[in-house]
Formats: sequence, structure tokens, C-alpha cells
Amino acid sequence: TDGTEVDAHADSGYNTYSQTWTKNPADGEAWEWADIDTLEIGIGVEKKDAGSPICTQVYVEIDYTPPPPVALPGWPYRNQITLNGAANAGTYYQVRLKVGESAGTPGADFHMGGFCADFPNDIRFTSSDGNTELFHWLEGLSGSAPNRLAIFWVLVSEHLSTNKDIYVYCGKPGQPSASNASYTFRFYEDIDTFSVTSRVSKTSLITGARSYGMPYLCDILNGTWAMVYRDSAAMPDGDPDSRTRIRFSEDEGVSWTADDTFTDGNPVVGFPINPPDAN
Repeated sequence: TDGTEVDAHADSGYNTYSQTWTKNPADGEAWEWADIDTLEIGIGVEKKDAGSPICTQVYVEIDYTPPPPVALPGWPYRNQITLNGAANAGTYYQVRLKVGESAGTPGADFHMGGFCADFPNDIRFTSSDGNTELFHWLEGLSGSAPNRLAIFWVLVSEHLSTNKDIYVYCGKPGQPSASNASYTFRFYEDIDTFSVTSRVSKTSLITGARSYGMPYLCDILNGTWAMVYRDSAAMPDGDPDSRTRIRFSEDEGVSWTADDTFTDGNPVVGFPINPPDAN
């Protein structure tokens, strides 16, 4: 890499020569694995007198220890957690973790040793680099301090076909919870706050002398709700088939847009229909 030369002119026998680089000679900086991964080694020989120079072997021995992960700024405590890999797990896999507040927490996968400033709000998860935060969702909290148990779902971005390390941080005061189910899961519906009775059976929403089928409600994207329902009034051309209508709400069903015709004059097979693809 740096053109190191060895003069073997004075010796006609076989010799072994070695060179050690503690830093990358290309830039004078500490080695990084990306540098080693693209390293190319070569040798050139030059004849200076009678005889023929011969090189029989060229090899490289690498002794490299990666630097420790960079800590998440402001979080004084962390645990290294090893996730067991599984075939075909892939990337962006949600992992359920039971985190104990202290060593006395029963049923925990691991505990935070009582170092949390505001358990479990100050807990953060990172990838193996120790710095890239991972999306997570707090499923539930049980027990009494100082032995509470928090159940998290963590979206792991790295490939989990093999074992992977992640880090769990805590101890930074004044932090709000970073729990976010919508970012952790591709599709999420908060069943605890979802009430078909209170949202779609209001007389101001579905009224009239005509026959209305059972509404079908779904959260199609980022809190926008779609309600699809059947209006079995006769069509203008006398066709008795159902007309299907759709309305939208962005305030959890408190108010709805005016209805739009979803299908008009065609039979609705297999009602309720499947929700639209959010993607």
C-alpha cells in the first residue's frame, strides 16, 4: 500500500521479511473493517545482479479488534442483549422483550438493575452499533416499584438469521416515552380504544328508511378511518343489487365525511369487503 521496499541484494539465500502496519498507510488513520475488507496485497521483484529473484509466498495476517460501540449520548447506563437468530427471520423483525426494573423483578428476560430514572419511559433500544435507535412499543407494565415488569416489542433492523447484539439504555432523567406502535408494526390498531358501537351506529350517521347492511370499519393509514357499508335501496335502473358507500374520519369516528359511492349497480360479493391496502 505504501511502497515498502526490502533490499535482499546482499543475501543469496531464502529469507522471510515481514511488515506491520498499525494504521492504514493510505491515510494514516486507525484501521476500520471496511479498509481491511477491501485490502489488496501485491509484491514486485527486481533483479539487481546475476541470478533470478524468486518470491514463493505472500500472505497477510490480520489481528483486528473493532472499537467499542459509541454510547447513546446522555444515557449513562446500558445492557448488551444477545438475540438468538433463527432461519429465515430476516430484517426488520419485531422481538418481544420482558424488561425488569430491578434484579427482583419476576419473569423478566433481563433487568435494568434499578438504574432507570423513570422506568420504563427512559428506556431506549439501539442496534449493535450502540447508537442507532430502534423503534419500539410498550405493550404493558405490571407490578409495583421497584420490581415492575415492562413488555416491549422492538423492531430490529439487522438480519436475525444469526445471533445479533442490541443495547438497552436507561438512566436519563426527564425523558418521555418513545413507545410508538405505528412505527414498530407495519399494521397496528389500538383495540382498547376502538368501539364499533360508539362510532358507527350513531343515528346521525346511518339513518333513513332504506336497508343498511352491517358497516365495516378499518384504520387504513395513520389514523384515517374508512367505513364501508351496504345500501340496499333499489338502483335508479331498477337493479336490486346493493350499492356500497364509503366514508372517512380523521378523529376516531367523531365526525365523518359525506358518503361516496364505492360500487354502483354491481353485486357486492362476500361483504364485508377487504380493507384497502395501506401501501
